[in-house]
Amino acid sequence: MNERIKKIRKSVGLSQKDFGIKIGVSDTAISKIEHGERNPSKQTIKLICKEFKINQNWLKSGIGEMFSNDQDIFLDDLTELNSLGKRIKKLRIALSLSQREFGERIGIVKTAVSKIENGENSPREQTIMSICREFDVNESWLKEGIGDMFSNASEDLFDQLANKYNLDEFDIKVIKRYVNFSNEQRHLIKDIFINEKDD
Repeated sequence: MNERIKKIRKSVGLSQKDFGIKIGVSDTAISKIEHGERNPSKQTIKLICKEFKINQNWLKSGIGEMFSNDQDIFLDDLTELNSLGKRIKKLRIALSLSQREFGERIGIVKTAVSKIENGENSPREQTIMSICREFDVNESWLKEGIGDMFSNASEDLFDQLANKYNLDEFDIKVIKRYVNFSNEQRHLIKDIFINEKDD
């Protein structure tokens, strides 16, 4: 399986770091998996299959085609999103945030985020509201899996920016990534630009 995971990463043209970001694990973990130093968890296997439309039977046994069909992915998504904790994890991965960074943004510790994602604890109503407010998340999607992940108001704002300033898809992606950074991360980026200006 380890070699097949490496084959998937190579076929989609991603570095170990970028591949890990897509499924919410570190590049170090990806490296160890590919080199056979550790085996992927069941959750990691499911995330790989869902993110890259991989045939789970092929990934586990090498039998069949590498890529799956959309119907299998859709049914797997329905099962996965049937849990509030799973939706919170899906959101965190979509925002490219670690459990610690995600927790800092909504005022809870990393351990609490982990327990919520694993279904050990249910998030308080205040935590749910903080998630929706901080990340412009659609409350109906977060609570019940209904509708889009992000609120329409947020997407409308990005559309307006794109039209007004002639931004392409990559420009919008950069802006979305920046606004989801912590204050510490934003300061680091600002320092880079300030130092370049001084030079």
